[in-house]
Amino acid sequence: MTDILSIELSLKAFWSAFFLSLINQLSLFMSIWLLVFPFINPEVTIWDLFSILPIGMIGAAMPITPAGLGVGHVLFENLFRMLKTDGGASLFNLFFIANTMVNLLGVIPYLFVKFELKNKQGDA
Repeated sequence: MTDILSIELSLKAFWSAFFLSLINQLSLFMSIWLLVFPFINPEVTIWDLFSILPIGMIGAAMPITPAGLGVGHVLFENLFRMLKTDGGASLFNLFFIANTMVNLLGVIPYLFVKFELKNKQGDA
């Protein structure tokens, strides 16, 4: 078994992974902005959303309660209230459902790869 800490990345691989991560985070923020824009206070700018989303996402990922129930909802409710917008928990639900739907698309390649591996093992 290979020790993960002993794997050395080249500088090119590191920067490629860094920029892919940056693009991923920016697309996440833009998708949240596009989803919640019709429901928030018109005075809220995208920069305001950029300031609260990292706090909200980190807080929602912390296992404070059993199975993390309600942590993201309470946190986003309070963060959006700071921006004078009601319904932050509902906006979190909207994002969570959209994010889950996109992530479920990952099952399609998984099933095809699993099917191919099963066929290759049967042929060998």
